[in-house]
Amino acid sequence: SNKIFEQDLNISILKILQNLIIHIENSLEKYLHLLTILCCKIIQRDQRIELIKLFQILIDQSTNIKSNTIWYLKQLIELNSWNSDQIDEPDYERRLNSYKQITKEISTLENIDKNKNEFLCLFYHCLYELHYSINDLSLREYASQCIHLFLKQIPLYQSYLLTEIRTILKQSTISIHIRNEFIRLLGLIIDINIDNDDLNDLKRLRNYNDIEIDFFHNITHVQNHRRLRALKRFKLIHDEQTFRLTTIINYLLPIVCSFINDVINDDKQDINDDIVFICLTTLCQILPWIKYNQLFISYFRQLTTTTKRTLNLIQKRCLTKTISAIIDGFHFQLNNNETNSESERISRTIQKRLLPMILNLLSQNSFSIDSLTTNGISTKNATIDDQRQQAVLLTITCSLIATKLIIIFSHDFIEQHISTILLHLLTLLRSRIYSIRDQGRDCLCKCIIIFGKRYFKFIIEELIAGLQRGYQHFVLLHTIHTILIHISSLTYDFNIDSAVKILANIFIDDFFNQEKTESSKASEHENSTY
Repeated sequence: SNKIFEQDLNISILKILQNLIIHIENSLEKYLHLLTILCCKIIQRDQRIELIKLFQILIDQSTNIKSNTIWYLKQLIELNSWNSDQIDEPDYERRLNSYKQITKEISTLENIDKNKNEFLCLFYHCLYELHYSINDLSLREYASQCIHLFLKQIPLYQSYLLTEIRTILKQSTISIHIRNEFIRLLGLIIDINIDNDDLNDLKRLRNYNDIEIDFFHNITHVQNHRRLRALKRFKLIHDEQTFRLTTIINYLLPIVCSFINDVINDDKQDINDDIVFICLTTLCQILPWIKYNQLFISYFRQLTTTTKRTLNLIQKRCLTKTISAIIDGFHFQLNNNETNSESERISRTIQKRLLPMILNLLSQNSFSIDSLTTNGISTKNATIDDQRQQAVLLTITCSLIATKLIIIFSHDFIEQHISTILLHLLTLLRSRIYSIRDQGRDCLCKCIIIFGKRYFKFIIEELIAGLQRGYQHFVLLHTIHTILIHISSLTYDFNIDSAVKILANIFIDDFFNQEKTESSKASEHENSTY
């Protein structure tokens, strides 16, 4: 209803302008420069019809205007013509003929004619065509040609186009075809640019000798492996020399995030190459806190159940990888001993906002796993198994990112929260389903490495206290065995001396357990996994 109201309001405003403009002398000279941007921003058909009527009135009112100006504005009207027989269909013949004539005229422009508002109207219309004429390939092709000509003839228009490109790249739901069109235009501007620092920075991604490894050729390629190849090239070049922060924020980060957004929005196949997440981590390591925080929250919020649409397992897996990659790119130094306003602000945001948000989602999912196992109900979008896998996935992801966040704070803060994380991992280890326990063990091993040897004994004690009933004893033994194997495979020294006595006692008790005979224990262990 709000959209309809806005559309009606815009139409009313345009009609008021039509009625007012007829009473103003030289209205075209006075107001044309204010109307140029509307050729790109007014999208809805009925509104656009009223806008073109306004231009027609301006033409009719003008008497002292050069014929060239009138001709170009008439072409703008032709470019927005509609079929008289089929009202909802564009008049393709008139539009295409107009594009042909405009193309011919633009290519012969002289310097004295270039800086005129009627050209800007046409330029903005071409951007509109490129963005919104999704099904009209011929119109988009002509619009693209016109944009190319305008950029070569009028360098000033590069800044207008760059603004539009940045807007397009940052739209998470934009069509991949539209995004690729604007990335191609970005490549064109890079070639003809002289003084823009960001574009000169991006020029390093160009390869004029071998198009097969050119970033802009590959990133817009229809085959996904070619697009991933572009990211690998970007990573190599970035490692040689870091890109500018503005280049990253305006262009590179949105391009990398587009891979993730396409999966989340379009039910596409999962991202099978980790280069996307490696690039994301690399870029996050350069972002200032405000941008980093915005990026994290924008993706984390999509994991919560309060979103309007339900994500499937592939989409949630992609999101969890994304969030983990962002956390891996955390690079802010929080010095708890010094008074630093930015450091304090970051610490406060993490402690008061981010961590509670993560732990809340962790609680929602870990405690729902058992109920899904016993009382789950299939829904239209997900089977019980899918729901359970999603809950496990979110529990593991939230546990890991919470661990990575709390470890940057003081030992007192870590000790306040470590039990909470272990509690949720113990929920996985208590599950009757082996695959869930196995995922829980894998996550626990990673958390132990992050926490370090200081907390190893405490973690073992928590495991012993939490896994005591029946089969859980054998789960405990298998879990500790898995942890020890994982630690032994590390390339650096991980001292476990603090917990050796406890570990030895656990296994000695198991060997000499008087409650069960060897034969009964053997039969219980036979063909069983814990």
